[in-house]
Amino acid sequence: MTLKNKEVLVTGAGGFIGSHLTEKLVNLGANVTALTNIGEINYNFLNKIHTIQYDIRDKKLRGQIKDYELIFHLAALTNRNEAIKEPEKAFDINTFGTINILEGCKNSKIKGLIYLSTAGVYGIPTYFPINEEHPTTPLDPYSASKLSGENAVLSYSSIYKFPATILRGFNVYGPKQNNDFVIPKIIDHILNKNEVILGNIDSTRDFIYIDDFVDGIMMAAECGGQKIYNLGSGVEISIKNVAEKVRALACKENIIKTKDYGKSGILRSVADISKIKKETGWKPKINLEDGLMKTLNYYKSH
Repeated sequence: MTLKNKEVLVTGAGGFIGSHLTEKLVNLGANVTALTNIGEINYNFLNKIHTIQYDIRDKKLRGQIKDYELIFHLAALTNRNEAIKEPEKAFDINTFGTINILEGCKNSKIKGLIYLSTAGVYGIPTYFPINEEHPTTPLDPYSASKLSGENAVLSYSSIYKFPATILRGFNVYGPKQNNDFVIPKIIDHILNKNEVILGNIDSTRDFIYIDDFVDGIMMAAECGGQKIYNLGSGVEISIKNVAEKVRALACKENIIKTKDYGKSGILRSVADISKIKKETGWKPKINLEDGLMKTLNYYKSH
């Protein structure tokens, strides 16, 4: 599926990933409608897109969906701590909000839906690297609500005969991400404090730079079909090593400390990305050092 001149809807377009994705779609010549519930969005390409403001749970939205050929569904409650405090809200937005989008797809001319899920659906991994066949045992309401959204997407896609692709994102980072996430937090502490105070610095994650992540979304959309893909870098690194790399790039000498943290949780995470590489031709291009430097330079200038 070529994206040039396609009528495309991006939900969650005002968010970190959504803003980068929307800009990429505009550059590829798609006719983009950006859906957000955060009010006016500040894009330097705002004159090249159409914007609509809805909560994804609003049933009036269903009638707005019928004319889009491709939908990128990114809108969600993504803050895990907020989801733990308000699990009903997490399921209301992430599961029932997704069902509301799917209801709008039932009688539409849609040719593809891309649903952004999370690697959190795997829970505590039982083997590495984690492939798409790994059991799904989410540990928190955020991940559980996203898995429920996955199941809704697959069922609607099967019944109403439209292609839907699920992308399980690992740890995305890059410019414009907020401090709820670990790399912006590390950068903030290194630039503005004497100490870098983190949780379990020995735990490992799979970090993927935003440009590679968006390219993966695009490749999956262009290939189409009912698929589930991991979207990560395929590289495992500890939080401590990430902090040390940022410290070195910033030419700082901050002390890296760990605070009290619970013993539960995910201690290791790394994606098997062989499936998406084989089936779409996508592969990450930006290594961690280059991605961290790009991100660090952004926060220095903002």
